[in-house]
Amino acid sequence: NAVSGNAAQGGQQPQPRRRAAPRPAQRHQDAAGVIIDETGVRVRDKFFRFLSEYEDDDGSKYYLNELDAMEQSESTTMNVNWEHVMSAYSDLADLVQEDYYRFEPFLCEAICNFVRENKPNYVESDADGGSGEDKSFYLSITRFQQRYNLRELSTDKVGQLCLFSGTVTRSTEVRPELLSGTFECGNCGKLAKNVLQQFKYTQPSICEDAQCQNRMEWELDVSRSKFVDWQKVRVQENSADIPPGSMPRSIDVILRNEICEKCKPG
Repeated sequence: NAVSGNAAQGGQQPQPRRRAAPRPAQRHQDAAGVIIDETGVRVRDKFFRFLSEYEDDDGSKYYLNELDAMEQSESTTMNVNWEHVMSAYSDLADLVQEDYYRFEPFLCEAICNFVRENKPNYVESDADGGSGEDKSFYLSITRFQQRYNLRELSTDKVGQLCLFSGTVTRSTEVRPELLSGTFECGNCGKLAKNVLQQFKYTQPSICEDAQCQNRMEWELDVSRSKFVDWQKVRVQENSADIPPGSMPRSIDVILRNEICEKCKPG
């Protein structure tokens, strides 16, 4: 299978967009001491407005129809046409393209807010017996036009939104990945919730109980933790992209959530 994010087939390659000037991170702490990314919050709010306001050619709300399709298929992934974003909010598109890894959680939060406003019953997860915990919603970008060859994905592309195509040569089985964990203190029993995993198994740094201060003894509460499907595939560049006399290059790609098992070797 060729792996591609809707690359235009047979058409003329679009000209690369001029890179936006780097935007310094604007952060402050709230009353609880949590660091807030102000630019990320603005990206979230503007993306929410885009989802709420964008209209199709017939005047209908395009992403309300997309939400209806999500509910019918019981999907938690919203497909967003990148050409729509470019036409409605080109400044938002530039920000997201240049710093996608930073802003992707804010975009997903905007989708969750959009679903909560329009279909509140669909937000609540039924995995916990009606406990009221929200589902997680994800973003899938379609019709992104700027395509790179695999060997062009150098360090200056780290964190950016990129499109490349290739052939899947290997895939792993689907496994659960821990996204955020709830841990029980082994000394006092106090729970530490929503501990984000930092590319490895990450436990709380210290117990919140001032009388405990445990740093080492933790037990993962699986029932209160959040997992997603995880799969790794190896992608080899297409033969047409290999320079004469060179060996083909490969890259490992991590798939999560509903895209798992969508790519097969060959």
